[in-house]
Amino acid sequence: MSKKKYQIKIFIMSFLVIIGLGVLIRLGVWQLERLDWRKSFNLHYIQQINAPTLNLNKTQDFQNITSMEYRNVLATGRFDFSYEVYLQNQVFENIPGYHVMTPLIIDETNIAVLVDRGWIAIEDLERIDEINRGFEDNYLVGGVIRSAQKRGVFGTNPDSEKSTDSKFWMNANLEEIQKQIPYKILPVYIQAGFSEGAGLPIGSSPDVEITEGPHMGYAMQWFFFAVLLGVGYPFYLRKVFSEGIRNVEESEEYERDY
Repeated sequence: MSKKKYQIKIFIMSFLVIIGLGVLIRLGVWQLERLDWRKSFNLHYIQQINAPTLNLNKTQDFQNITSMEYRNVLATGRFDFSYEVYLQNQVFENIPGYHVMTPLIIDETNIAVLVDRGWIAIEDLERIDEINRGFEDNYLVGGVIRSAQKRGVFGTNPDSEKSTDSKFWMNANLEEIQKQIPYKILPVYIQAGFSEGAGLPIGSSPDVEITEGPHMGYAMQWFFFAVLLGVGYPFYLRKVFSEGIRNVEESEEYERDY
């Protein structure tokens, strides 16, 4: 191998190492960003669960309601089953089913809020009218405020191909669901809590764990790899470069002699 080819090889290897350093550092920074997000989420969650219960019948100020996720909430009104929708791929005790989302028209207002009334099994959908008869009168709903969902786990929109009159949704995409409801619904929904012996649908509470997670450990791990690569490579390069040049010179000298 000529000296020029060997230098090109070293250049390419060094370029790849620089890219690797950038990737490792970015991964570490990303984990720190995730840690900051988790700390902010924990603070928000604690503030909301400790805030006074919000009674939607006694407030007309809904401008800041999207910032109140996880706050306890009450509302009295009438369910409108004609615009009920169902969230797909919902599991309870390893049984597949749906979550029932029903508009609740808040008493003495022209505003409604979608209520996630809870889980039903797939076969229960065949008798949903019978289940709903127990909720026909004015009903008091208690639960927590939840934010609308527009994207799936991987950032895609699994409901992008849904028609505006679809009864089945993958996410609680309130902006799209609003298009099939003739009156205004709030930009958040209520997740109704579990009530012992209440029957179907089976309510639930948000499953939230207050922890900072492993993000700091992961960040230190990526930064350690970056330092290891950044400090170790120059020593490796110096050794390989000096040995390589010497081998190239010996090879060129051999070729001249023969």
